Amino acid sequence: MKVYIAAPWVRREEAKAVGEQLVAAGHDITSRWFQHQGDPNDSTGSALDPKEVRRQAREDISDVFRADALVVLNLEKSEGKAVETGIAIALDTPVISVGKRSNIFQSLAYEVENVEEALTVLTILRSLSAAQ
Repeated sequence: MKVYIAAPWVRREEAKAVGEQLVAAGHDITSRWFQHQGDPNDSTGSALDPKEVRRQAREDISDVFRADALVVLNLEKSEGKAVETGIAIALDTPVISVGKRSNIFQSLAYEVENVEEALTVLTILRSLSAAQ
């Protein structure tokens, strides 16, 4: 499956590690935000050229559109991951919420405690998709 990983910008190294786990399990990662430039402690991109910030935001939206599922890592509060999750919900893309729920919209997701459980849900979703 093609999976978008939503996580706080300041925790992108952890999100990359989860991406590696998903790739090892046979999934493709659509998230390109892992490679975006910018201060790892500045989720607003205020130090970047405004055109670059807009390009990155549009790229993230495109990457959510390309995904068959979205895995959101609730590592800490993040408006960015909330926007990405909202886009997936609006597109009727399955969302898997890992960790403690951070807003009411994640109640619409498959709520799991850890990445291993997220992988199980992705396996089930892949099986259901292949059966159609």
